[in-house]
Amino acid sequence: ESVRLSKLILEMAGKLGKPAYLVLNKVDREAARLLLEQVDKEKVLAVIPQSREIFLACLKGEEVDVQLGEVEKLADRLLSLLSR
Repeated sequence: ESVRLSKLILEMAGKLGKPAYLVLNKVDREAARLLLEQVDKEKVLAVIPQSREIFLACLKGEEVDVQLGEVEKLADRLLSLLSR
């Protein structure tokens, strides 16, 4: 379902002449592999792995104080896209 919705959003954005990208969020290796087989990899800005530490912090209502390299790379890519 999420893959179909993502493809629909990318298609709609294309028809409007607007860029659209994908972020694979909270995925384990197997889910990431399966998703990457089904979507246009050129549109994937980041693959953010599932994190038990972040999950538990959110459940406890605690501040999430974890740095993920993938999130930093995503921020850099977004800034790069904005500066075009």
